[in-house]
Amino acid sequence: MGLTLRADFPHDSFGTQVSVIFDSGEARHLKTEKFASPQYFSFEETITSKIVITNLIQNITDNSPFLALTQVKAFGREIKFLA
Repeated sequence: MGLTLRADFPHDSFGTQVSVIFDSGEARHLKTEKFASPQYFSFEETITSKIVITNLIQNITDNSPFLALTQVKAFGREIKFLA
């Protein structure tokens, strides 16, 4: 998975953690850093039909109210389910 933080520093703030939740309810908590380039994260194969990005936590020492993701990349393959 790749995440790109909004990064017009010092105007923008940055997140230190974000959560990814799969349709099974399983969650991954990813540590992010103050980078303008994409940040990539690897984890074991997970079968899911959706991902939810939530709980983007702002750096506590940053006073800017502008905290956002500008891009999310999810890598995988389609799996055919048997009915």
